[in-house]
Amino acid sequence: MKEFNFKKYVAELTDEELVGEVLSWDFSSKTTDEELLEAVKKNKISCFFANSLSIEQIEFLKNAIKENSKSPCLITADVERGPILYPELKAYHTSMMSLGAANDPSLAFEIGKYTARLCRSRGIGL
Repeated sequence: MKEFNFKKYVAELTDEELVGEVLSWDFSSKTTDEELLEAVKKNKISCFFANSLSIEQIEFLKNAIKENSKSPCLITADVERGPILYPELKAYHTSMMSLGAANDPSLAFEIGKYTARLCRSRGIGL
């Protein structure tokens, strides 16, 4: 496999592409698909913050970035309270206070591991 030369890659980016590479863009859930696509194309976006987006919007952005950006898509999110981003898991909600009250580090570890696996399965990098 060919070694990736990061310095060469960055040197070949335009200023606009570099900004799109290093910022994690945040969008409203009210942003339309057309607006998302326009933002990806105009700003050379390769990373976005997923918390306020629906699953459908996350998938749309992943595909738009795949088709329009030089870099792979990176998705970020705040998931410290568990995977509450997903409607199918509304019943699952972990408060940090309840984990602390349980006084069980192995339980906290397992919940964190579960959250990380779920996020990774959706393409979200923690």
